[in-house]
Amino acid sequence: MADYSRMAKTLCMTFSGKGGQQVVELLESGYRGEFVALRILRESRLPLLAGDLAKKMNVSTARVAALIRALARKKYLRHARAQSDGRKVVLELTEQGRQALEEREREVWSFTENALMKLTPEEAAQFVAAAQKLFG
Repeated sequence: MADYSRMAKTLCMTFSGKGGQQVVELLESGYRGEFVALRILRESRLPLLAGDLAKKMNVSTARVAALIRALARKKYLRHARAQSDGRKVVLELTEQGRQALEEREREVWSFTENALMKLTPEEAAQFVAAAQKLFG
């Protein structure tokens, strides 16, 4: 039996890579980059500067400032002035933010799994392999 769930997760992780960022952003619709930012914060494993987040997301610092406010209101991140330089803002993912990100990832994986199930097991495996080759 085909493991559509595993293939869906592999496909989503592939699209999270460099070339597949546009696909991830499509999956973000309605979230205005919030989950891209949360993913970056989770992957950084250390507190991240707001300016570095803007660079990683390829957006303006003004856009990141608005994003930080929205995520802080939801209690998905903590932000504070850097001790070494009061002009810089340090960001850290909260447990609530981590949980929200994991829930959204499960939703996306489920959506992707349902889409893959429209294919035969062989077609699904070929599609995932092709996506990895293109975007991985």
